[in-house]
Amino acid sequence: GKMQYMAPDLDCEADDGRSHRKAASTDGSYGSLQAKLDLSDPRASRFLHVYTFFQQAVPYLIGLWFLWSAGHRVLGMLQGHPVSQMLAPSPAPGSSALSRPHCATYTYPQCEQAMHWYSLGGARDRCEAFERVKAEGDAFKYPYQKDSQDVCSEPGCCGCPGQCSKCPPMLPECSSWRLDGVWRVAFTDGAEATYRFDSHGHCEMTQPVSSLPLIWKSYDGAYVPQGNDLVAKWATVQEALALCQSTARCRSLVFDANTQTPEGKYYIFLKTIVEIVFLPGATWRSYINEERPKFIQNAAVAGPLTEVGKDGQTFRLDLHLASPHLFPEGSADLINVRNGELQVQRVMQVAYERVNGTGYQLKSNGLP
Repeated sequence: GKMQYMAPDLDCEADDGRSHRKAASTDGSYGSLQAKLDLSDPRASRFLHVYTFFQQAVPYLIGLWFLWSAGHRVLGMLQGHPVSQMLAPSPAPGSSALSRPHCATYTYPQCEQAMHWYSLGGARDRCEAFERVKAEGDAFKYPYQKDSQDVCSEPGCCGCPGQCSKCPPMLPECSSWRLDGVWRVAFTDGAEATYRFDSHGHCEMTQPVSSLPLIWKSYDGAYVPQGNDLVAKWATVQEALALCQSTARCRSLVFDANTQTPEGKYYIFLKTIVEIVFLPGATWRSYINEERPKFIQNAAVAGPLTEVGKDGQTFRLDLHLASPHLFPEGSADLINVRNGELQVQRVMQVAYERVNGTGYQLKSNGLP
């Protein structure tokens, strides 16, 4: 006969399919949400309705965000130069993006009132009153606003160093100002630039990115690996940096400080790569130049002019102060007008010689 073994204390139920349905409802997470919810429950039905609504709404929300982002970018481009063509001066800080003027378009609505106050206080004439306003420093936070009196502890806090005052950098009636207008300048190294001056002493210089100076970083105890040489020669550091500036594909230079001659020259290698190897204690020194901005044709630098000397004939544009990420420290243009021509002497950091430029006036402000 057949033997049946039954576990003690366990009830045996007929397999009528109910046990299979119960297992199928609990042992997995596959299937649609509707299959997992008891739609006879009103709360489950409401949950399913809300869930379906959000599923349908998400693509529309993503589309709206994309349209807003694209529209915001287009609006920003319309407010200034196209990003693909111009690296423009940074706007000064302000209450909103649309109210932030560029350095070259500053206005000074509080200047006349400030000068009048000093005239009442004993200034002999408008020029002396103007100088007293300028002597307050370069810490007026919002020069372009009519009512703000905010000041700060750091000079240049308005975002345009040299322009953070109630009055502009220049007052035409108080200087021999002859630079108003637009001038095109050609430099002796082949570079070209356009200068725009206004009656307030603002200057905006536009120059192709390809002719911008190289900005160097130096590393002691580091060398560029062997190979990838362009030139190897005896030269001073300044001569080598200038040579690299004018040599195609030159990205770095390296030399051993122990090779220095009494004339201050080293045996220097000009390289096409920027990878360096650090060797603590070594006498190798490397100079690496940073790449110029890509996908941008022109760079625009804006800043105030300051008088050089007492004759009021020569003015200085501090290029590094106006744009430290494009021009190394010590870079400046010395500008004057001689025989109807604009004379520009560009002074770079110690690594470079001075470059001279001569320009002609394209148009004078106020003329077509």
